[in-house]
Amino acid sequence: MAAFQALGADAFALQDPEEAPGLWETLKADRYAVVMITEPAYLVLKEKEASFPPVEGLPVVLVVPEVGGSKGVGAAEMSGIVQRAVGSIVG
Repeated sequence: MAAFQALGADAFALQDPEEAPGLWETLKADRYAVVMITEPAYLVLKEKEASFPPVEGLPVVLVVPEVGGSKGVGAAEMSGIVQRAVGSIVG
């Protein structure tokens, strides 16, 4: 987290992914263009917030693996975005 702060980025730490909806509500959408969020917090937000992740405008939400490794959430979400953007992918 200190590395992000050293680069001038805001960084927020959660003790539990269940805290994510409360933090999300406090972030001002007009202040952040990109939000990086770990997979566990992303999954909680997706379950509990009807308008998460934003489908238009800002912020862009990037899902990153937690320290213990990836569960593939970010890759699955990106695949879904691409499929919606180009229509059904044949393969």
